[in-house]
Amino acid sequence: RTNGGNEQPSTRIQEERIVGRAEAARMYSRSKRFVDGLAASGILKKIRVPGRKRAIGFRYSDVLALMNSQMEVEHV
Repeated sequence: RTNGGNEQPSTRIQEERIVGRAEAARMYSRSKRFVDGLAASGILKKIRVPGRKRAIGFRYSDVLALMNSQMEVEHV
């Protein structure tokens, strides 16, 4: 759909940065096992890395949101 040619492109169309387990662990200053625990418990959603068969990662925005939230994740 167009709005007379004045429609702005959506920012959601842009691909979001995907971070791997090791990078997510560094962002949290924790181990990869900690990140695996967050994923296993559903706190952090796994994303398949485009172009790879077995690799998974996490949305950068999800990792940041969890870091910035008030949610207590120390007991995971």
